[in-house]
Amino acid sequence: MYELNKDKISSLLQTKLNIFVYNEIDSTNSQLRCLYNGEPLLVVADKQSQGRGRKGHSFFSPEKGLYFSYGFKYPFNEKLTLIAALSMLEAIEKLYQLKLSIKWVNDLFYQNRKVGGILCELHNDLFIMGLGLNILENNFPDDLKDKAISLNIEIDRNLLLATFINIFNDYLLDDSEVISKYTNHCFVINKEVSFNIDNVTYQGIATSIDERGCLIVKNDQRTFVLDSGEISLIKY
Repeated sequence: MYELNKDKISSLLQTKLNIFVYNEIDSTNSQLRCLYNGEPLLVVADKQSQGRGRKGHSFFSPEKGLYFSYGFKYPFNEKLTLIAALSMLEAIEKLYQLKLSIKWVNDLFYQNRKVGGILCELHNDLFIMGLGLNILENNFPDDLKDKAISLNIEIDRNLLLATFINIFNDYLLDDSEVISKYTNHCFVINKEVSFNIDNVTYQGIATSIDERGCLIVKNDQRTFVLDSGEISLIKY
């Protein structure tokens, strides 16, 4: 396993970033908020003790995974989560020729199981993109054993992280192809899904993703435009 190294990450980046690397931290998103001083910032950890997912869910973050948060001033829009998922998928494929897929909106899947997750937050004008990736971990808690998976190969986390940031920043400059590329990798398209709105469960076919990054779901009664939330496949 390649140890995290601030200088190596910095040397591989196309743009200058303030970088903080920790052996263990509660949450990279939380720490980034504490450290942010107006300049683009990257916080990376070997392990998180209080990793967070969407809606306050905990995120299993054992030692030697890749856990990081990238923060900068940017007006939030729904496409940023899509850009993050697509950028990590492309970085892994470029470096290690592994084929990942995406479950709308923020989960990375490998061999039909979740291998990574993304949590984007906005605090005033500070946008924070947090990402966790399972690497060489085969001892998942009982409630995750059938749902989660790791990339079980030697990963240079410094190289993967820098490659991700470079791709992510390129998409921020030109996001014209993000929707089409994301859609091509999103396995829920043309599948039957269920979701909740105001504590009511609905079902329909996920037909497309619009230009804002919203998921379009249709059934016999109506068309839904989902800008956030959890969806479940009726059959995977």
